[in-house]
Amino acid sequence: MSDSPPTETTKGDQPEAVKTPPSSPRQPASPQADPLPSSQPSAHRQERGEYTWGGYLRFLAQRVFLYSVLYVLSIGPFYWQWYGSRFVGGSAVVAAFYQPLVILAEWVPPFRDWIDWYVYLWIA
Repeated sequence: MSDSPPTETTKGDQPEAVKTPPSSPRQPASPQADPLPSSQPSAHRQERGEYTWGGYLRFLAQRVFLYSVLYVLSIGPFYWQWYGSRFVGGSAVVAAFYQPLVILAEWVPPFRDWIDWYVYLWIA
């Protein structure tokens, strides 16, 4: 008899890879101890996919800031849509969407000056 392991064949009589047993005996799986002490929770929790309130609040603050900036910048390309909806009788939804910018521009003169300059870049 041969000492080599048997090979399996497929329809084309080509041998497939033979699975050989590992050279060392398998050790039973044991529960691993937590490698980081509990005094370092943030790095370990993020590795495991757990989040802290601080991380969630930072993520939320970043998104609010990003969407606020995009909202303010969107008035430039949509100025004529807004103008038509506010003064000519267009969509009330567009007029309502940009109403907070109108109010803020009325209350804060430097913001109004910046918005005027920014809109002029898009319409000039």
